[in-house]
Amino acid sequence: MASADGQAFRLPLEELTPYGIGVHVLGFREHASWALPSDTLEFVDLEDIPGVFREP
Repeated sequence: MASADGQAFRLPLEELTPYGIGVHVLGFREHASWALPSDTLEFVDLEDIPGVFREP
C-alpha cells in the first residue's frame, strides 16, 4: 500500500500483523512520526538506505 497520508491507515495496518503479515512503513522520520512508536509496524527511514539518493 502506498499513501501520502499513511497516518490514516495506521490502525488497519496494525490489524494485519496478528495474521503474520509484516508491515513496513517507508518514509522520512520527520514526516512519519506516527509510525515510530508502534510496536507492530516496522519503520524504515528512506535517508538510512544507502544509495537511495544520488546526492546528499
